[in-house]
Amino acid sequence: MPFPDLSQKAMERFVAMLPSDLRLIVMADRKTSRTPGSAYLSAARTCSPQRVPELCRAHPEDVRLMGRARRLRILAWLAGQPDNRTLFVDLQKERDGGTDGRAGNGQSVPQLFRDDITAFSGAVAPRVAGAYLSRNVLAEAQRAAMEIAIERHVPEASASGPDNNPHDNSPSTGASPGALSAAAGDKR
Repeated sequence: MPFPDLSQKAMERFVAMLPSDLRLIVMADRKTSRTPGSAYLSAARTCSPQRVPELCRAHPEDVRLMGRARRLRILAWLAGQPDNRTLFVDLQKERDGGTDGRAGNGQSVPQLFRDDITAFSGAVAPRVAGAYLSRNVLAEAQRAAMEIAIERHVPEASASGPDNNPHDNSPSTGASPGALSAAAGDKR
């Protein structure tokens, strides 16, 4: 898989495909972003994925000025590589006490990529959570929580029983599971 096209036209097509909430995050720095310099691009086109972290450190100002959208394209491309975990770790690792690969604003290349990952994760998190927490799942979780709450507050069947502890929250309160469901309003 060749290095991604980071040209202005390619980036406009990429951004246009994104949902609006993700587009806002990706384009947060659009007024200052630009296509990387020719030295970076020509090196990137012939660069193996394993050498991309070093290439980025060698051109920190290009990496900063390319903007979040282009850096996320690079991250997406690296994610599709066979040894992607090692590549991600290497890209985010500070070298030489964190003094190498600093852009004009003083941010290190690893910090730029970490900030991009954090911002993108924050934008994607509600979508991921929503996929797992459908209305049915939430309704079931609410029903189970009500049963547990009712179970913990049902008075004991007999004060003279073997478990005469008013602070006992165990299920042996003398109430049957059917009574708990009925108390919770379950019409099964």
